[in-house]
Amino acid sequence: MALIDHEHPVDVSPPWEPNAVFGLRLLAWPERDKAQLEKTRRSFRVMEGVAPEVMAALPQRDAPTEPVAGSEDPLDDYDLGTLLEFGLVSWSYDRELNAESRKLLDDRTAKWLGRQIVDLNSWSEEDVGNSNGRFEATTSAAPDTRKS
Repeated sequence: MALIDHEHPVDVSPPWEPNAVFGLRLLAWPERDKAQLEKTRRSFRVMEGVAPEVMAALPQRDAPTEPVAGSEDPLDDYDLGTLLEFGLVSWSYDRELNAESRKLLDDRTAKWLGRQIVDLNSWSEEDVGNSNGRFEATTSAAPDTRKS
């Protein structure tokens, strides 16, 4: 069955702080959707704050004939705070991990963790096709390599 198991986070350490360990987990589809929706809402709030005369003064483009290339940064599609809210479940720091302490992460570490969460939760069509039609549990746990 394709249920996400939140019991076994994946541990990661940023290259610049190898002794710090962060536990990340897979996101359920509503959590991933919320992270995308929050990004869109934030973009609209920014646009609402722009004065109409400023918007009118911006150069207008004709309809593009070629598709506009998207960003290479996977974070551009998600709200970082929402990704960290749902995806960051533990850390090795002495301070308790909670909503307020997550906000204390430095920018570099927060964005690195966000990209790790997106990467952990991204599958290509090839990945999906490799399941050979079998339904398997999706977990963030490392595979059990013990011999039976």
